[in-house]
Formats: sequence, C-alpha cells, structure tokens
Amino acid sequence: MQATQQTVNYVPTSQKEWRVLLKYIGANRAAIELRKTAEYFAETRACAVILSNHFEINPPQRIVRVCPWETLGVAAAVEVIANKYSVPRYMTTQDVHGAVSFTNCRE
Repeated sequence: MQATQQTVNYVPTSQKEWRVLLKYIGANRAAIELRKTAEYFAETRACAVILSNHFEINPPQRIVRVCPWETLGVAAAVEVIANKYSVPRYMTTQDVHGAVSFTNCRE
C-alpha cells in the first residue's frame, strides 16, 4: 500500500505521466472511491468553503496574479487529504472544485 500511495499522489508534468495517472485511476476507480469517506468529503468541503468565501470577496481573475489555492493554504491541505486517504491529488482537487460555490461571483 505504501508504494501505491507514493506513486499516485504526484502532479504529472508530461503527457506521458498524465496518461499513466489516468490509466491508474481508470483501473482502480472503485477502490479509490471506497476510500472517499464522509470524513474525506468533510475535509474537501472545508477547502471549498475557504475558496468560496475568498471568491465571494475576490472574484476569480481571468489572468491569475496570485493563486488563492497557494495563498490560502488549500493546495497544501489538498495534498494532506490526498495522502491521508490515498486518493490521487488530481481527484481530490476535482472534489474541491466541484464543491466550490461561485454563486455570488460577478464577471
């Protein structure tokens, strides 16, 4: 299990690495989804709330000057959550994105 955890929680830097990650996710999706517990979703929702509150005051930028994921600590939290539950960071990031509310944002 430890070897798997080390191999899935990285950020791909090339097309080849993306293909390998997506192939891994495709082959192991059922097992990964089982690791997404209520606690996992509570932690990802907490990250989404941080971002939602930020975007309510600071609408998303077309050209990103400062990454709120980094400045608010969400990127680090996503990495911790991904490692804790052995879910690829890519999927954890998707779960946070899916829970972010942009209802009060103006373009």
